[in-house]
Parts: sequence; C-alpha cells; structure tokens
Amino acid sequence: MNTIPALQPRGIRNKNPGNIRWNSLNNWVGQVGRDDAGYAVFSDAKWGIRAMGKVLESYHRNGTLSIRQIITRWAPAADRNDTEAYIRHVTKALKKPEHFIPVKQEGDYLALVKVIIQHENGTNPYSDEFITEALALA
Repeated sequence: MNTIPALQPRGIRNKNPGNIRWNSLNNWVGQVGRDDAGYAVFSDAKWGIRAMGKVLESYHRNGTLSIRQIITRWAPAADRNDTEAYIRHVTKALKKPEHFIPVKQEGDYLALVKVIIQHENGTNPYSDEFITEALALA
C-alpha cells in the first residue's frame, strides 16, 4: 500500500492539490469523500488535478477570466486567504499582469495549475506531463 505521510500538505495528502472544497453538488470523478476541514478527497491526484481544470473552465464560461478574478474566486479573502499575496505569486510565476486572461487552448492552464498547486501546498511534486494528462481527462 502506498501511504502518504501525514506531514505532507493537505492538498497532497487528499490528492486534491488545488484544495478544492467538498460540495454535495459536485460529484467529481475520482472523489472519494471529504476531510475534517471540508476539502474534497480524491482516489488519485490525477482526478484532483482534473477537477482543478474543470473549475477553471467553469470560471471561464461564467466570465471569471483574468488572473485577478480567478485567484480572487479560488482563494477569497473571506476564507482567511491572503488573496493579494496569492495574486502577486501567480503573476510573478507566470510573468503576466493580473489582468492577463489564461486560455486553455493556448496552453496557459498548465502554467496556472502548476502555480496554484505550488501556492496551495508549498510544493508541486507533479511533472508537467502528469498535469497535462490529468487536465486532458474527460
């Protein structure tokens, strides 16, 4: 059995590297439950990363387009996040201004997902190939 030490960040332990909150309305593929803090738990990190992509796609469909808008919604200050620091981290990592609009078809989601994973967990143990494959899952 492959166990992940409890010292790992929550998102890595839960195979939910974007720290997506559990919601009864979302029946994510690969979701196996929720943890004691209300975050979704997945059977494999590929499903957690796929869910990240699906959330970003829904944001885009609903008009949440720029880095500032995405991160403000992903990690709202009302949830005790330092949203401004998060936005600065993302813009610096992507070398893009906060009004930049990431587009899936242009490959921007890979870079965005990588920096979200890094910010949420303090690390990103996943290869570009793994993330790309997970984002491509139907």
